[in-house]
Amino acid sequence: MGNQLHLDKLQEALDAKDIHIWNDWLDEQTDQEADFKPDLRGANLQGVNLEHANFHGANLYKANLGKADLMGVTFSEANLEGANLQKAILIGVNFEGAVLCDSNLSGANLSMVELRNTKLEGSNFEGANFADAHLGDANFTGVHLKSVNFSGADLTGADLTKACCAKARFKGTTLYNVTIKETDLSGAILNQATIDGSFLETAFLEEWESKGGILAEDAR
Repeated sequence: MGNQLHLDKLQEALDAKDIHIWNDWLDEQTDQEADFKPDLRGANLQGVNLEHANFHGANLYKANLGKADLMGVTFSEANLEGANLQKAILIGVNFEGAVLCDSNLSGANLSMVELRNTKLEGSNFEGANFADAHLGDANFTGVHLKSVNFSGADLTGADLTKACCAKARFKGTTLYNVTIKETDLSGAILNQATIDGSFLETAFLEEWESKGGILAEDAR
């Protein structure tokens, strides 16, 4: 259970339909205490509108944010371990430095998100939408990415070791220096993706290139 004062202040903002009440209060707290971190553990925020809320550094351990509207929210350095974000709207969200371990983001809309230095171990993204997302150097090791839409996303330097990417869509995706070890790419769609030679073995590349893939000039 989180801090009741913190939960009540957020509820006040929700009741007034004015997220600035929460954001302004958080600014006041951080002015008084630089390392202040809101404690919202276990909060039930399913289906609520939290557009552009500031949850920087917040503890949202096992919070329920399923189907919530979280467009433009700041989750940088937040703890979302074990949280439910299933089918949430997360367009343009900043997850830099956040913890998403063992969280459920299946079916979530994550287009244009930032995942730099985000901890993702054990999280489930099945059927999520990462279109046009900034995923450079993201560590997806062992993460469930079945049927995910990566169309137009930048995965430069990402690690997909042991990730399940079955039926994932990589149309127009940038895949330079991506680590592929024991990755399940069965049924994946890679049309018009931009890759280098480290991504897949040559035998598969030749078959895939005929479908419109782009191979970096220095990869051969």
